[in-house]
Amino acid sequence: MKKAAIVNATQELIFKNGVAETSIDAIARKAQVSKVTIFKHFSSKENLVLSVFTSYMNKLMDEFEKLIASNLSAKEKISKVLIASDNGSDAIGSHFFNSIIWDDPMIQFEYSKIASERALPAIVSIFMQGKAEGVIDEDITTEALIAYIGALMAIFKDPNFLKSSQEYKNSIRKLYFYGIFGKKG
Repeated sequence: MKKAAIVNATQELIFKNGVAETSIDAIARKAQVSKVTIFKHFSSKENLVLSVFTSYMNKLMDEFEKLIASNLSAKEKISKVLIASDNGSDAIGSHFFNSIIWDDPMIQFEYSKIASERALPAIVSIFMQGKAEGVIDEDITTEALIAYIGALMAIFKDPNFLKSSQEYKNSIRKLYFYGIFGKKG
């Protein structure tokens, strides 16, 4: 219970203020625990931030996978993913996305792991559904989609992208999803 309170307090504070501006003292006050309790559970601020990041990403993926399993059309699913991405970015705030967290190799590793193990299969599922529904060009192979996703993942992980304006990020997201829709000529 204390561990969950610490994670929740940390998430709220770093999403609002960023990692560097969030102190262990502030986390302890918000979670109503001692600093010793925080270090007992996480051993360092870095481990705590990693835990928050992993927890948050897994919650997002749980919601994404629930959407993928729904009876919506591929276009409706993609539209909902874009709306959720925009809302999620607004909720987190620029302090988090512009923070030093993205320079941490463990954060980068965890991001890549979640992307490859959970996000990629979900995106391929939407892609296959879209092909079956006739809204995605049937001549685009799954291998080409995976290469396309790989190139875009490099953009998404780039520190300059992560620190760019929300408008730019939204444009890239829209290009990412709607760029795969095509009409046969």
